Amino acid sequence: AWREGDAAGRREAFRARVAEGPPPGVLALEGERAVGWAQVAPRAETPRFDAARTAKPMPGTDGTRVWALSCFFVAKSHRGRGLMEALARGACAHAAERGAEAVEAAPLEPTRPLMWGEGFVGLRGALERAGFAEVERRTERRALMRWTPGG
Repeated sequence: AWREGDAAGRREAFRARVAEGPPPGVLALEGERAVGWAQVAPRAETPRFDAARTAKPMPGTDGTRVWALSCFFVAKSHRGRGLMEALARGACAHAAERGAEAVEAAPLEPTRPLMWGEGFVGLRGALERAGFAEVERRTERRALMRWTPGG
């Protein structure tokens, strides 16, 4: 449905999703201006993440208790300042407060300068600094990583 709609329709669908709750992610604010965002939700609510070769769940994963940190946006003006790490930490706290036993991500491990749009899945270094550890190597540049409260 997301791909089939236009920009205005997607914006309205997202507003409706936020209004119905629970929030589908966390924001980084500078004053009242959003400068970063991370999507975090139970795996059961992230079918595209679950279906991806690099992010599919490990056997036996409970899709309601294990959450997915699947998408980041950091404003160009705020990149290189540690905001992705801060968003990851905030996303994990948000998930833990709502009963998540773990949060999983499949970040990119850059081996060259990033091209436009590549970093939206997260960057391994930022997630490691936020407390994520590799669970399983999926490709040369992607691993399934996991954060657990107190871990």
